[in-house]
Amino acid sequence: MNSTGHLPSRISITITTIFLISCLVLTPQAVYADFHAFTPSVADAYIDKLNPNSNFGSFVMLDLSSGDPNLVMRILLRFDLSSIPPGSTINVAYLQLFYHTYGNNDPAGRSLTAYQVTQDWVETESSWNAYKALNPWTTPGGDYSGDGAASSTVPSSVSQWVTWDVTTIVTAWIQGGQPNYGFLIRDPNDGSSFLHSLVYFNSRENSENQPVLKVDWSTSRPVGGDLNAYQQACSLDSLPCDSRIGWSRHRLHSSQEEA
Repeated sequence: MNSTGHLPSRISITITTIFLISCLVLTPQAVYADFHAFTPSVADAYIDKLNPNSNFGSFVMLDLSSGDPNLVMRILLRFDLSSIPPGSTINVAYLQLFYHTYGNNDPAGRSLTAYQVTQDWVETESSWNAYKALNPWTTPGGDYSGDGAASSTVPSSVSQWVTWDVTTIVTAWIQGGQPNYGFLIRDPNDGSSFLHSLVYFNSRENSENQPVLKVDWSTSRPVGGDLNAYQQACSLDSLPCDSRIGWSRHRLHSSQEEA
């Protein structure tokens, strides 16, 4: 025994304590990524300014019309996202509709925007004037927010998917606590006069190529868990963990044809 008495034991205890704290603080959280294609939508319809009190919630096509202020049509659709665990982080989310055909003038290059609906509309009761029976929209044509609005361009040919990056909107629902009342899609210039076009997308009532919402989200384990689990979860497709988001976007884009 030396003149320091129990100093070696105290040093050992101190080192052990520091090690344990390091394991809790410095061990990274495991990211458990989950990707899901929600399809079909649980509700969809189009609303028609020319027929303001009519419901179009059971048709096999979702009609969108612009170019004539009197012939405006917009699309409503909603997906059930209740299977995404509370507290999840939304990495990316893409809304996809199948562009079936068009009417009148070719709408190629026309910009269409997806907005977040702010009223709890009913598929079989919604119309241009009302979101459900005896409940009018605040503004005829649908109530929606411009926060996180996403735009996409009508392609040069039919029979292909049109995709909107709706990550901000889905994040608001899952992480921001906002109610999921779905999307409203319109031509942001549909109140103006120009070449009139009708765009037809497949609805959920169609037998094929129904609406899809592709979401990639991740959940985390408590700090201080198994480092091996973290490394395994992050090594998807042999990419480093800091490539996680880029990988998610690549996977969602590359799977469009699989919708």
